[in-house]
Formats: sequence, C-alpha cells, structure tokens
Amino acid sequence: MPVDSTLKNSIVLYVFLVLGLFLAVAPWTPVWYEATVLLLSTRFGAVAQQGWVRGLVSAIGILDLLVAGSAALDLAGRAAGKPND
Repeated sequence: MPVDSTLKNSIVLYVFLVLGLFLAVAPWTPVWYEATVLLLSTRFGAVAQQGWVRGLVSAIGILDLLVAGSAALDLAGRAAGKPND
C-alpha cells in the first residue's frame, strides 16, 4: 500500500525539525559537555570538545532545519490547493 505523500512529508517535517533543533542547540549546552566528558579518555572525546566540531554539528542541525522548512512549505502548498510539481 503506498504511503500518502502528505503523511510522508509530515513525518519528514517532524523528524528533521526535532533532529535539527537538537543538533543546532545541543553542542552549546551542558548536555554536550556531560556526554563528551565521559569520552575524554578516548581520542574521540578530546576532538568532540573542540569548537570546530561543535560548529560542524550545529551546521548539520541547521541543514536539517532547512529540510524541515522545505517540507513545511510543501505541506502548506498542498493545504492551499496548489498542484505539486
């Protein structure tokens, strides 16, 4: 049974919105520090504490938010009755 495209876009919107918000904000909160402090004895933990890694993770979160925005615009267009390209 094919999945309705409105339902599919709604799921994409939700997933990318939540994931994007988390990835954009988490590296700059105590959550990030507490999660990476346990890994400081490893090479990954030391790298995860660096600012450029935090910025990279936030940039990925912002890209996720752009995908969510695109899905939201598509849903709004469907609600307004515009044909889908």
